[in-house]
Amino acid sequence: MSQVSQTNLIVVCMNMSSVVVAGGAWVFCHYEPWPYLDSIYYCIITLTTIGFGDYVALQRNEDVHSRPEYFVFSFVLLSKLDFIRSVLPSFLLSLVI
Repeated sequence: MSQVSQTNLIVVCMNMSSVVVAGGAWVFCHYEPWPYLDSIYYCIITLTTIGFGDYVALQRNEDVHSRPEYFVFSFVLLSKLDFIRSVLPSFLLSLVI
């Protein structure tokens, strides 16, 4: 079995984080009237649980009712992806030890 170093874990975690942020920003860019960079900012602020409140998703008229797929993505999928991203490094480390 090959050894997994901390550097490998950091690289995997950074790549997973980048994919989550880039994918989330792409969805928010298409559903909200925000530029892509503002969507990246929103994803980072939301996933780090800072939540300044300067950008809030699902605030336009009837977005929650007219776009159920967006609602599901905003509240379920994104939180699950962040959970997987945060748990993956410790899971990989447990396989090595």
